[in-house]
Amino acid sequence: MQKKFLLNLFFLLFVNLLIKPFWIFGIDRVVQNMVGSEEYGFYFAILSFSLLFNFLLDIGLTNYNNRKVAYDFQFNEDYARDVFWLKFLLSLFYVVLVFVLAFSIGYTWKQMGLLFWVALNQILASFITFFRSFISGMQRFVVDSIFSVLDKALVILFMGLLLWTNWIPLEVSVYTFVYVQTFSLLLVFLAGFYFTYGHISISFHKISFARIKSYIKEGLPFALLALWMNLYTRIDAVMLERLLPGGEYSAGVYAMVFRILDAFNMFAALFGVILLPLLSRMIASHQDVREVLKSSTFILVSFAAFIWILSALWPSQAIDWLYHHDVSLASSLLPILMGDFFFVALIYIFGTYLTAAGRLYWLNIVTFAALVLNVLLNMWLIPHFDVLGAALASLSTQAFSALMMVWLSGKYARTYSFFKWIGIIVVFFGVMGLIGKELLLWGLNEIFVGISISVLSLAFEAAFFMYHLKAGRLLWSFIKERKI
Repeated sequence: MQKKFLLNLFFLLFVNLLIKPFWIFGIDRVVQNMVGSEEYGFYFAILSFSLLFNFLLDIGLTNYNNRKVAYDFQFNEDYARDVFWLKFLLSLFYVVLVFVLAFSIGYTWKQMGLLFWVALNQILASFITFFRSFISGMQRFVVDSIFSVLDKALVILFMGLLLWTNWIPLEVSVYTFVYVQTFSLLLVFLAGFYFTYGHISISFHKISFARIKSYIKEGLPFALLALWMNLYTRIDAVMLERLLPGGEYSAGVYAMVFRILDAFNMFAALFGVILLPLLSRMIASHQDVREVLKSSTFILVSFAAFIWILSALWPSQAIDWLYHHDVSLASSLLPILMGDFFFVALIYIFGTYLTAAGRLYWLNIVTFAALVLNVLLNMWLIPHFDVLGAALASLSTQAFSALMMVWLSGKYARTYSFFKWIGIIVVFFGVMGLIGKELLLWGLNEIFVGISISVLSLAFEAAFFMYHLKAGRLLWSFIKERKI
């Protein structure tokens, strides 16, 4: 099982590392540089607002479906038909609610116009993710990996033609950026629909509302979990735009750094995509999941700590390399927001385990408490510290949520020893950061310092792997294993 997990993980990472970084830094970043922080902040705040209620498009169906298909490994046509129409009805409800709430908080008609297309994109993206849950639940990870990047690849193609050629006679703006996303998502939606639903009838007359009611009931804990997490991870930009005069500019600056964090969070999310069906199947067959959790923790948390150290040592260089404006303010945010990645890495590992184990009651309590903490901190910090306050609120919230999930996982999977190893990782990389800072203060060459820290970090990780994960034994078992 470890072999299958690692092989599929590396393929998923490979295709995503080919596409998503270019989408974020080659397309999304370039658009912001061209239109400016204020106009991009206008788009980013609306995007964040639409994401607050994204859970309504799913109500936990994707996670529930992933676990269900992974458990029984069959494609039930009646079930698939019912949940498709449920998704459609949820989409209509989502659109109505989003526009009612947008009107109630004073959105202008200009904001409403862009919100329509952004909301449509959320609906299409939700369906694509849902189609992928069937695919990954059936353990077809290669196909799932391709679908995970296909819409981004199409946006890169079309926006690339718009940005760097004269073939498309359109002005670059946040509107054209959103339209291109809509067209790309629509193409992938049609492909995903054909792949998962192309061979069955989805007649509305064949659906069972009794079964749909049961799906809603079973998916409700997942829906609440998605709601709390969506709110506390995306409400920062909305509160910046609403609480501050000139809030669109502040949201735009926040987006500059959040983009970098989001790129690394996507990397962490890939672990969750494979871990959820894998852990669900292992738990269903009463297998010990601790080795998989150890492997994931070692790989992802060590990497997150390394990235955090680099962002703390060279914040201005990173921002100056990526952007043409507001470098000083964004540089002050980078070390704080990149700390989120360390805790998000823990959340994607241990939160995924708790989801697979069905511990949704405690997950909902933790994430709801995190939401309350985040809103209170934002209300207190943003008026006093602007974007810096939002960054501090985000870091505090992610830290609270991650540590609680590690503790809960220790309770149910007997992984309390992970606190010790996580602590060792923190201490080692913290020491590396302090050494690097001192070397830079002494005037040593930055490239030399960066290479030295990287080599020492890799050496530590290799030693950690060999000692704690018994890599030799695992690799030998991978070679001998022929049947999962």
